[in-house]
Amino acid sequence: MKEKNKVSNNNTGFTLIETIIVMAILVIFASFTVLYMGHLKSVNVRQAANQVYTSLDKLQVKTMSKTDIPHLYIYKTDNGCYMKILTSDITAFDSSVFDDTGTKLGSASIEIFQEKNGSKEEIKGDKFINIYYNKSVQFQSDVSAVIFKRNSEYKIKLVKETGRHIME
Repeated sequence: MKEKNKVSNNNTGFTLIETIIVMAILVIFASFTVLYMGHLKSVNVRQAANQVYTSLDKLQVKTMSKTDIPHLYIYKTDNGCYMKILTSDITAFDSSVFDDTGTKLGSASIEIFQEKNGSKEEIKGDKFINIYYNKSVQFQSDVSAVIFKRNSEYKIKLVKETGRHIME
C-alpha cells in the first residue's frame, strides 16, 4: 500500500513564501513613508513662501492706509525662519528685534535667499531682508526676489516699478 502524505493541521511555522510576502509589504510601506516625508519637507517650504506672499499684500494695504511706512523683515535664527512687520527702518541686525517672537515661517533647515542688485545672497547669521513700499505702492528696497529652498524651491519676484509680486 502506498502511504499518503497527510498535512497536519497544527503547523505553526512560516513558509518561505509567507516570509517573502510580508517582507514585500514592509518594503512597500517603508518606501511610501520615505516619499511622504520628502513631500512634507516641500510643503513647509511652500507654506513659508505663501505666508510671505500674503504678507506682501497686507503690507501694501498698510502702507496706503497708515502714516508710518511699515517694513517686512525676513530673518533666520537658530530656532527657525521668521518674519516681522515693523514701522521702524532697521539697517543693522539687532538680536533683540530679530528674535523668536516674529511670525514663524518654518524650521531653520529652510534656506532663504535674496536676489539683490543682480546677485543671490543667502540669509543667515546677521543678514535679513527688508521689504517696504512707498505711498504710491512701489517697492523701495533693492531686493528683486525672495527664494525659499529645501527639497523644492519657491521664488517670489518683486516688480519694483509696479509693486507687484509673483510667486514661481
